[in-house]
Amino acid sequence: MKPRHFLLATTAIVPSASAAVGEELLLAVEPIDYVAVCTASGEGYYRVPGTQTCLSVGGEIKFNVAIFDSRSISSVKLLGEDIDELNPIAVTPKVQGLYIKSDYAANWSFTTEVNTTFSTQTPSDLGVIETYLEIEVERDFQTFLDTLVESTLDTGYASIGPVLFGYDDTIYEYDDGYTIDSGINADSTVDQIQYARTFGAWGIAVAAEDPRDRYDQNPKNATGDYPDLALALTRDFTNADVQASFGVTDRTSGTGWGAQLGGTIELANNAISLRGIAAYSENAPAYVGGVNCTGACANEGAWWNALLATEVDLTDTFALQGTVSYVDQPSSYTWVGAVQASWSPTDASAIEFELVYGDYGGAESVAFKSRFTTSFGG
Repeated sequence: MKPRHFLLATTAIVPSASAAVGEELLLAVEPIDYVAVCTASGEGYYRVPGTQTCLSVGGEIKFNVAIFDSRSISSVKLLGEDIDELNPIAVTPKVQGLYIKSDYAANWSFTTEVNTTFSTQTPSDLGVIETYLEIEVERDFQTFLDTLVESTLDTGYASIGPVLFGYDDTIYEYDDGYTIDSGINADSTVDQIQYARTFGAWGIAVAAEDPRDRYDQNPKNATGDYPDLALALTRDFTNADVQASFGVTDRTSGTGWGAQLGGTIELANNAISLRGIAAYSENAPAYVGGVNCTGACANEGAWWNALLATEVDLTDTFALQGTVSYVDQPSSYTWVGAVQASWSPTDASAIEFELVYGDYGGAESVAFKSRFTTSFGG
């Protein structure tokens, strides 16, 4: 065949071969199932392919720096058994005998926290089923034998309509202060069954809560015959909100109870926030930010506390915060005050600097703290 005829023949054959290959590729490619955005569920929710569930994943990373006014042992470890970290600004004697003194006793510390959240919403015949899970992992070097890497369940619950069950903030507590050290308050996360309803600007919630979650450690024989019972009544206004709550607990030392009143008001087009909380308890220190005695305890008497906090937005990215709180107990008192400056260079990041002073029944302490936070996802 002459060269000219060969070229003509190949140009006639190639197009038909290319078309055949193209058809095979089209048949081999699976249809793409794009992830749909769940606009009704809120920002950051996406539909899980093949289901009616909308999922949001997010979290934050915190790096904490603390400088204390004196050197102290920050943790000890019993041979063969871990012991909870001690208050790093408390005066702690050197422990001998069966205990090993921590090799880290400096007046500063670095810690890292990572929080990851998963939230879902699924429609059903009973209403929208919501779940929320938050896992916290913290790492620091304040132990004797190894680096502490602690993973804890921060929050985990499911709700169907007005009913919630799981591990969540108690309905008894109103809120905290605005600083890193958010003040002394009845801040507890508890296992609970909760029923909550809203009627216009009013809201009401009742819950049965596990009392063991209100004890720092060793909750054996700490409670009586029934779960803690809590009631909260809320009211929203145009630029304010208020909550009144009541809790009762059955203990080996008898029945204990507490009541709290808290509220927040926004001023100057929400540039200034003012918050106040007051609480009183009988034989239940945890309801005012104290720690319940464990084991066979005597009646712990009357306790009360108060908290005041404010936040002032100077610009869109810079703000000042302050928190002061006080607890009065039968034989002592505690008060803590903190001032803080914070800068938010982006919507998902913040840098905070805090100076905190504490008076623990006459034992005074001062600390400087800073926190670098960045968040991601929903």
